[in-house]
Amino acid sequence: MRGVIFDMDGVLLDVRDSYYRAIYETAKAFIKRMEIRQIEIKRMIDYLKNVKGFNCEWRCTDAIIKYFENKIKCDFEFFIETFYSRRKVKKELMHKFERIYKKYRDCEKPILKGNFLKRLKRDFKVAIFTGRPKSDAVYSLKKIEMKPDMVVTVENYKKPSGTAIKEIFDKLGLKEAIYIGDSMDDLLSVKEAKEKYGIKICFVSFGRKIGNCKLFAEKPEDIEKILKKMKWI
Repeated sequence: MRGVIFDMDGVLLDVRDSYYRAIYETAKAFIKRMEIRQIEIKRMIDYLKNVKGFNCEWRCTDAIIKYFENKIKCDFEFFIETFYSRRKVKKELMHKFERIYKKYRDCEKPILKGNFLKRLKRDFKVAIFTGRPKSDAVYSLKKIEMKPDMVVTVENYKKPSGTAIKEIFDKLGLKEAIYIGDSMDDLLSVKEAKEKYGIKICFVSFGRKIGNCKLFAEKPEDIEKILKKMKWI
């Protein structure tokens, strides 16, 4: 049995008007004395997508806040590499973020068309591996009327995690799969699954080129082209 595993944010759903806004407003709430431009926050989020350990929006928000609170003047990239430690995010920040996010989650728009996803389910097992909390994932999947065979959320595993992919393989009886994601943590999850468990899976970088990935889908229709090139459909 073959499978298609999706990340959610930036792959199934356009989150620029939900998560991006929530990160911006949460950061502003914690550092009220400073002026922060929304375009600057977007640049920081785009950068963190390419850094291990920042698939989680709470951690992205925490890192951005710590950057603006940092008394040493430096570039954001240098700050993340040199000064930011991946400590536990405070519950106060998480709760604030979730309250703000819920104001905007209905602004999310589907990226992949429903008829394409339904066709996939006819031929493959379809799973989701997301850094979202379960409640947010379930809400958005209902909204886009998607019913995957399995959903793995942050309560189960934190990205990167090859073990999460192994569990998907085991529970769905998969022999091989593709993973469609848009962050370094997605790519590293696939790499770990292959190296640690010998799982037959390949990574498709969606929307942006991540690392040295060989398969890149710039647009939704490119996913179908890749599946045809692999002779899966």
